[in-house]
Amino acid sequence: MSLFFYGTLMSSAVLLRVLLPGEARPDRLESKGRTLKLQHAVLEGARRHTVKEEVYPALILTVNASDKVAGMLCEGLSPSDIDLLDRFEGSEYERRSVKILAQDGQVPSTQVYVWIAPREHLDSQEWDFEHFKTAKQAAWLAYSDEFTPL
Repeated sequence: MSLFFYGTLMSSAVLLRVLLPGEARPDRLESKGRTLKLQHAVLEGARRHTVKEEVYPALILTVNASDKVAGMLCEGLSPSDIDLLDRFEGSEYERRSVKILAQDGQVPSTQVYVWIAPREHLDSQEWDFEHFKTAKQAAWLAYSDEFTPL
C-alpha cells in the first residue's frame, strides 16, 4: 500500500515514530525503514496550508492544475501501518485516492490525507517543511503524548 505525504510525515523520524510508537530499539526502526520506499513526488491540483496554532499542515484539493504540492510517495505500507496512520491523522482528515507524479517519472495512483475540518482553522500561508524540521521536529519527537494509538 502507498500514501502521499506532504507534511510532518515526510520526516522519516516522525513516520517511524507513528508506525512504531514507543519503540526505541534501533533494530526494529532499521528493519521498518528498509520495508518502506520513499521518493519525492508532486500532487497537482492541491494546496498545502498551515493549520493555525499547530505544527502540521492541511491539504486542500483544487480544480487548478497549476496548484502543486511537493511531498513524498511512501510505498510498502502494511494494513496495520495504514490503521496507525489513520488514527494519527484523526478526524480532521480523510484518505482520498489521487494520482501523483513520482520522481521516477511514474504516475501512480495512491492516497493522501485531505483536510475535511472547517477551513477557518487554516492560515493562507503555505506550511514549510524545512522550518518544521529545524524549529519544531525535535520538540514534537520529544513530547511523548503527541501520538498515542488507541
